[in-house]
Amino acid sequence: MLKGKKWTPLALGLAGIALALYYLAKGTPEKPVAQPIAEPSNVPFESYIGGAGLTEPNSENIAIGSHIPGIVRYIAVQVGDKVKKEDPLFIIEDREAVVQVSRSEALVKQRDAEWENGKEQLSMSAKLKDAGAISNDERNQRALALEVAKALLDAAKAELQTSRTRLSLHTVRAPIDGVVMAMNLRVGEFAPAGQTSTALLQLGNLNPLHVRVDIDENDAWRFLPDRKGIAFLRGNPAISVKLEFVRLEPFVRPKKSLTGESTERVDTRVLQIIYRFDPAGKPIYAGQQLDIYIEAEPLPKVAKPAP
Repeated sequence: MLKGKKWTPLALGLAGIALALYYLAKGTPEKPVAQPIAEPSNVPFESYIGGAGLTEPNSENIAIGSHIPGIVRYIAVQVGDKVKKEDPLFIIEDREAVVQVSRSEALVKQRDAEWENGKEQLSMSAKLKDAGAISNDERNQRALALEVAKALLDAAKAELQTSRTRLSLHTVRAPIDGVVMAMNLRVGEFAPAGQTSTALLQLGNLNPLHVRVDIDENDAWRFLPDRKGIAFLRGNPAISVKLEFVRLEPFVRPKKSLTGESTERVDTRVLQIIYRFDPAGKPIYAGQQLDIYIEAEPLPKVAKPAP
């Protein structure tokens, strides 16, 4: 009887531990299985080369600058506007240049009047019937004055052309047909001349779009231009476009665009391939990353060394 009572506290202790473990397990919620942010792409090739692609205009990104420094007086476009070649984009303060053109035009009119007067004077001396009415020296002076007037008129016309050219440099125009993709410019701001760290305005032709693909140097030997290529939109692999080969740039360069893959090496070099595609009806924009797959021959099987 005493022996049975001896084991009772031990049994109660074990029962309490079991009950505590039960409630602890019951109160701990099950962790849901982490779902991927986006489903992986369904690659249509059995053997392929994969790479990261960055979309860009078919004209590449054109950083618009100014020929001369100055305050921005007028901006003719907005981001997203389509422009034609030679359309004005923005104007640098040009009042002084406009005044100079007006002065040059007035000088041309003056020199032209002097030249016309010289021609009239020489013509009158030639029409005089009395040879003694005007001396040969005076006739020669009139001919010389006409030549001087003509030279001064030509110089004034050249100065006018120079003034107009200087005035035209105040208006920055589109070098190609394209779309205004970005703008870092406001009326009243100072626009420096030459190359700047940030483009005053960025222009590009977006139809068709190009995609610049980085192929790892280890796969570069497998690439063939006539093989099919396909691009998938990151975040939605249901959106894809077929690629058409444009060119490759035959210089293997250090890789700059990193994808964040755990297997990615930052010290690798890549071969860049350019493809074109039609983005019509698809939410694909310049500067966007795409997942690229290019059909390729299977990797050769490596023979196992003899034991």
